[in-house]
Amino acid sequence: MSKLEQSAKSKKITDKFFSIQKTNSVPIIREGMLSFEFNGQLIVDPTVDETGRNPVDGSSYYSITKKEVKKMVEVNHKKVFNMWK
Repeated sequence: MSKLEQSAKSKKITDKFFSIQKTNSVPIIREGMLSFEFNGQLIVDPTVDETGRNPVDGSSYYSITKKEVKKMVEVNHKKVFNMWK
């Protein structure tokens, strides 16, 4: 696959995620996981703080919607669990 085809495929996947979530406040997609930057850290699990040690309410702690938290958990947890299969 050429770099141009890879770029087109990546853009198509990105557009699909944005159309699913209908928002741009969780704008970064890496390795198929939804994420965003917070205090210089890339957040992929909004149920814990940026250190990954303390549970938080993602919608109030990170100022994202409950729908965005739910979507990130659904998409990202599947990716993580599938890595271990």
